[in-house]
Amino acid sequence: MKSLLALILCLVLVAISGSVLAGEYRRPYVATDKEELYGTWVNMDYGTYGRYYQKIIIKPDGTEEDFRSGTLGASIMGRYLITRKWSDQKGNIWYKYHWVRRSSVGEGFNLIKISNSGNTLEYVQDTREYPTEIDPEHDWYRIYYRK
Repeated sequence: MKSLLALILCLVLVAISGSVLAGEYRRPYVATDKEELYGTWVNMDYGTYGRYYQKIIIKPDGTEEDFRSGTLGASIMGRYLITRKWSDQKGNIWYKYHWVRRSSVGEGFNLIKISNSGNTLEYVQDTREYPTEIDPEHDWYRIYYRK
């Protein structure tokens, strides 16, 4: 029994150390109170009754409000978790963002890019996994501007 337990423990340690050495293991990102992501983002070109939101408010307390019309009450409210943040060589800020909505929409994953000026937010979302790139031709690509 002890040898079986030792074998299982060794296999687990080998698997974990392989991931660490390959650079695949990362500590979860701990968001600060002053993330570039926080604030109100708008794109009034998105239709009032379409599937796109005209206004998104991302708050430091881990909640988000999405508005189909910039003048109406929140149409969807939810919670989010920033799981990763990094900068590229151009000074753009990137986030991996996992969200859960209080509606039939459920949950999903966003890859977000905030321009180096801090005034433009682009994202692609998926309901199964994090997208790997920001592709303006993707069905779930969106662009917003800081208000």
